[in-house]
Amino acid sequence: AGVKRRAVTQHDPAADRDADPDRGSATTEAVIIVPIVVLLTMVVVQFVLVWHGRHVAQAAAQTAARSAAAYQATAVVGQADGDAYLQQVGPNLLPGRTVRVNRDATTVTVTVTADVLTVIPFGSFSVDESATAPVETWTAVSREFSNAEGSSAANPSADGG
Repeated sequence: AGVKRRAVTQHDPAADRDADPDRGSATTEAVIIVPIVVLLTMVVVQFVLVWHGRHVAQAAAQTAARSAAAYQATAVVGQADGDAYLQQVGPNLLPGRTVRVNRDATTVTVTVTADVLTVIPFGSFSVDESATAPVETWTAVSREFSNAEGSSAANPSADGG
């Protein structure tokens, strides 16, 4: 008898699209921005790895030069110390590394060459650092030491004056 029926209407998706023109723009922006942010982050990380790799290679070269320049040391000792430093401080940071030590009568020159760990695809970075040190030598001191006044090596203030 007196039952009221409500009319069912169809939902029109085209009307929703027309009502909000910005719909889906956040997804589009994210698809563009997120890869750019990730790429910039990788570039910054790669720069830091190269910068740190240069400092580690320089420190290894200085360590090897100090060792090889010591009194009665050899180039082999310096090379071993440089390799040990690199193995201890940056075993994965600088793969493919070489430590070259050249020692002559007066100077030691050490060159450390290595690849740097890469986080950027298709990138290749390397470092080449050098250090030089004078060779320590023993020099005999003459027993006929005299001061500027030509007297013996005695302390003039020891006389009470």
